[in-house]
Amino acid sequence: MSPHTTPPDYGIPSEDAPESIARREALATLAALAAGFMGTSLTAAQVVGPQVKAAGTPAPQKLPTGPHTDADIAARAVLDGMVNAHNRYRLQARFTGVTVMGIQAFGGRLDGPSLAGLFAVPAQSPSVQPLIAAFQNAAATAWDRLAASVKVPGLPWYPAFAAFPGPQAPPMPNVPMPFLTLWFDPTPILPPNLAAAVRAGLGARANDPGAAQAIDRFAREFAAKFYIFAASAQVMLVLGKGPIPAFAPPYVPVGPVIGGTAEGICLAAAPAWTS
Repeated sequence: MSPHTTPPDYGIPSEDAPESIARREALATLAALAAGFMGTSLTAAQVVGPQVKAAGTPAPQKLPTGPHTDADIAARAVLDGMVNAHNRYRLQARFTGVTVMGIQAFGGRLDGPSLAGLFAVPAQSPSVQPLIAAFQNAAATAWDRLAASVKVPGLPWYPAFAAFPGPQAPPMPNVPMPFLTLWFDPTPILPPNLAAAVRAGLGARANDPGAAQAIDRFAREFAAKFYIFAASAQVMLVLGKGPIPAFAPPYVPVGPVIGGTAEGICLAAAPAWTS
């Protein structure tokens, strides 16, 4: 089994499944947005693999920081608040229920608090305050849905477990790897989906002068910042352990971990959400 081959019972689609194709296309879009946001020439193909092309994805405009429309101010406040909210999330999030087979880790889930309860956005003017909830709820829901889809897709996290000299491998940390190597559904973060969620929350206020532009900039900037985080954050300190059924000294002095488990901190050392 190759390092990125996952058995079907772990709920991760095969590489040629429609869900995987859609995922690669979504990541290509996010990579192009992040590259434009950072002002680089990086393409999605360079980041997520040569099989993906970033075609026609405009670079996001960073939301203005000065006095603008009510929607601009609300969006900026939530983007700024996302830094602390996500910081609090990553310090509490952990992997649980991961299965270990030899060097590979499969499945599991990312357990963490709902992002909605972690925001602390300063109070705004009476005309702006009602808009805060729409931007905040859209951002939190998008993150929560993505986080709920996270699984480990057969990554080679535990090289020492290929041939361990004992009946039971003790807890050992995983090889750190970028968050981007995990399986997750990025579609909630895509700008059209995020923007639609904001508009639904705003109701009639989505028709305010300048609101459409503020919503679009917010969605693109949020998506770009997510990809920057996902590409740079290292998943680490997920402790794997398990039995070595083949261990039978002196004839079989080493063997692979079979049916092991892993859980633990995963994002505590990750970089903060881009401000």
